[in-house]
Amino acid sequence: MAFVSAHLGDLGSLESRTAYGRATAQLLRFHRSTPEVVVADLHPGYASRAWARDLSRELGVPLHGVQHHHAHLASLAAEHGRLDDPVLGVVYDGTGYGCDRSVWGGELLLLGDRGLSATRLGHLGVVRLPGADAGVRNPVRTAALAVLAAGEDWVGTPLDPALTDTEKRALPALLASGTSIVPTNSVGRLFDVVAALLGVRARVSYEAQAAVELEVAARRWHERPDPLPTQVPLSLPVVVSATTGLPSLDPDPLVRGLVAAVRDEVPTGLLAWSFHVALAAATTGLAAEQATARGVRTIGLSGGVFVNRLLVTLVRDALTDRGFEVLTHRLVPANDGGLSLGQVAVGARLLASRHGRS
Repeated sequence: MAFVSAHLGDLGSLESRTAYGRATAQLLRFHRSTPEVVVADLHPGYASRAWARDLSRELGVPLHGVQHHHAHLASLAAEHGRLDDPVLGVVYDGTGYGCDRSVWGGELLLLGDRGLSATRLGHLGVVRLPGADAGVRNPVRTAALAVLAAGEDWVGTPLDPALTDTEKRALPALLASGTSIVPTNSVGRLFDVVAALLGVRARVSYEAQAAVELEVAARRWHERPDPLPTQVPLSLPVVVSATTGLPSLDPDPLVRGLVAAVRDEVPTGLLAWSFHVALAAATTGLAAEQATARGVRTIGLSGGVFVNRLLVTLVRDALTDRGFEVLTHRLVPANDGGLSLGQVAVGARLLASRHGRS
C-alpha cells in the first residue's frame, strides 16, 4: 500500500474517527506497508481532511489534496480504465470545495495529465444558498432567493404558503445585503429550487430528498398513458460568467419560466419532466461544444446528481446521438461513495510520476 485516501465519509464524531483510525492501522499492519502519501479532499473544514493531515504528520509523508470534483471524475475514469485518455467530465452534485474556495457543484472539467489534472471549462451559474446547512434543509428558502434574484416574486406559487412570515421578511433583506448567503454553482441546489417552486418539497429530512421526489414526479409524468402534452419549453442559456470568465448555464430564465408556468397552473409532473429535459439539453449543448473545441470524443457523467437515472439517460442518449462516447458509473457510486477511488487513482498517478513509472 503506497498511499492512504481519507474518504469524505462521516468523520465528524470521535467514535467514527477512532474507528477509521483503528481500521487504517490494522490494514497497514496486515499489509506490512507504510504509505508514501496521504490523499484527501481540499476542503479545510472536513474532519477527514484534519484526520489525513494528522496521519501524514504521524507517518512523516506528504499530504496531497485532490479537488472534490476532480476526484469524482477520476473515479469514473479509473472505473473504466481511462485515466490515460482525455475525458471531458460533467460533474454535478450538491456541494464541493472549489479550487477558488467557493462552493462548486455544476462543473465541466477536462481530465488530463494521465489523471493528475482537471481543468475547469464551464459551470452552472449562481444559485444562492441562504444560511449554508440551514438552506440545504429548507429548499423553500433557496427557491425564494432564486425567484427574487430572477426578478420575480413568490405570490401565486407554492412558495407563498410554504414560507413563514419571518422568512418572507428576512429573505429579501438577505438578498439585498448579501449577508448569510453562500453563492454556489451547485446543480443539487438547483434541484432544490425547482422542487420547492413546484410544490414538490419545501423542507427536507434527509439528503437529496427534494431531488429524489422531483425525479419521481418527472418519471411518473413521462410514463403516463396519455402522451400529450410532452413538455413545456424551458431554458438555461449559456452566458459568460462575470466571476470566472467561463461559459455558464444561466438559471434565471429557467426560474422565470417555471414561475409563469406555475401561475398558469401547468401540471407539476409536466414541469418536473420539462425541467429534466431543459437541464439535459443545456448540459449536452455545453459539454458537446467544449469537447469538440478540444478534440475530445469521450464525455463522462459523475457526481451525486447523476444518481438520477432519468437525467443520466437523457444526457447520455443526447451525447451518444452526437457521436460521443459517454462514460457512466456502473460499479462505483456516482455520489460521494466513489470519491475514495478517485483520490486513490490520483494518488497512484502522483507517485508514478515521481518515481518515473508508467
